[in-house]
Amino acid sequence: MTTYQCKCGATKQLNKTTLCIVNGTAQVKEALCGCGEYMQSTKEFSGYPTIIRPDSDTNHTKNLHNNK
Repeated sequence: MTTYQCKCGATKQLNKTTLCIVNGTAQVKEALCGCGEYMQSTKEFSGYPTIIRPDSDTNHTKNLHNNK
């Protein structure tokens, strides 16, 4: 669960979130405060996960044309 905090002092804990673009920036849809501002996460951003796909999963069409 991630805690979100608004400039007005309100806090909210969210488990599932949806990103949306508001005025050119990505905001969490469910983190809209009652004052009309979007809350910000109190958790520090640690980066995106690395996804490693094996070669067998990336070459789907490799053997399709060689089967005669």
